[in-house]
Amino acid sequence: MAGSSKFDPAVDYYALLQVHPTAHPEVIKRAYRAIIGLLQVHPDLGGRHEDAVRLNEAYAVLADPSLRRAYDMARRAQEAEAGTTLHCVHCGTRNRLPAGTDAARSVCGRCRRLLISAPAPEIPTPELPLSPVLTTALTRSGELRIERTRVPADGRLRCLRCRFSWSAGSGRPPARCPRCHSRHWGEFRLFACRACGHRFLAADLTSWPYTLYPACPACHQPHWHPGCERHPLRWVFNLLTA
Repeated sequence: MAGSSKFDPAVDYYALLQVHPTAHPEVIKRAYRAIIGLLQVHPDLGGRHEDAVRLNEAYAVLADPSLRRAYDMARRAQEAEAGTTLHCVHCGTRNRLPAGTDAARSVCGRCRRLLISAPAPEIPTPELPLSPVLTTALTRSGELRIERTRVPADGRLRCLRCRFSWSAGSGRPPARCPRCHSRHWGEFRLFACRACGHRFLAADLTSWPYTLYPACPACHQPHWHPGCERHPLRWVFNLLTA
């Protein structure tokens, strides 16, 4: 393969898996499984061996964070030399650059950030033991308000209001923060993107979700929260994300 023995930058792996270049790893995994299984690309299901090999190659590269970074950099450099288009690593916008343009110094026409740069670290998906009822509520409303009810194994607690950290020993967490005396020191909100299903946390209990996150941190979709259509200022969000 050109450029690396593990991937070919001339092949658009994102197009093969039908995902956005900034898609979260979980989205890529679901797309791969859907194409292989539901669309019957696997040879055991009647598909062609060559197609399955290419899809497996695409998934192997995009599922590995280090290989994916190397592939993205190689592909952007190749596209820049050919004078084609570059996807911004921050907002996903397609930017067309003329041949000979220094891609390393070019900025995105939308977010005005460098097109080629090290991607932000992956956003961890919180593994919270939610009951089926809470999972359904999270999917329907897009968010949950959760309170810490147990002390972690290391015995360390942290106030989400004043950021104070202390050792609580064992047992139940205290009713108030020792420093700021807030009753809501351990409360936070859990959000779920309705586009890609990614879960992420916020300590802010009052701000409107679109003020905290104008777009999903994982898939960058602007209308990630179901409440967008109900908000009285929804026309402002539509204007900003158009």
